[in-house]
Amino acid sequence: MNYQPNRTIGHLLMQSCRSRAKNADRIMERCKLFRGQGILLLTIAKQPGLTHSKIAEELDISAAAATKAIKRLEKAGYLHRQADMQDERISRVFLREEGVALIEQIKRAFKKLDAMTFRGFSDEELKVFQGYLERILANLDENPSD
Repeated sequence: MNYQPNRTIGHLLMQSCRSRAKNADRIMERCKLFRGQGILLLTIAKQPGLTHSKIAEELDISAAAATKAIKRLEKAGYLHRQADMQDERISRVFLREEGVALIEQIKRAFKKLDAMTFRGFSDEELKVFQGYLERILANLDENPSD
């Protein structure tokens, strides 16, 4: 088989991720959010009262990136921070009514993105594909590049 750099599995995987991210951005724009903000709001909806560091851990982002996103969403009126009752140095993050009102719209947006991404795949194919992706992630997490 003739080697084509733009058709390798690695390249196709990167192209697929990039294309999905662009589509996610377009879909989230309708909610007046960026892709990461939608995921952050969903995380807080599922686990109200998370700390900044726990949000960063859940989303696999830096604490600084989490704090920046939280501040933007707080300024937009979607969430608020509240001091922890046992340790006032810690703040916990909660959705405001405006944030709660967006959750179903965000879920529908990501469901639409999944439907677009995986159109034509059977449940069995998706299950196998998920297994492959989990193995790839485990391999990459086990041996990060130097």
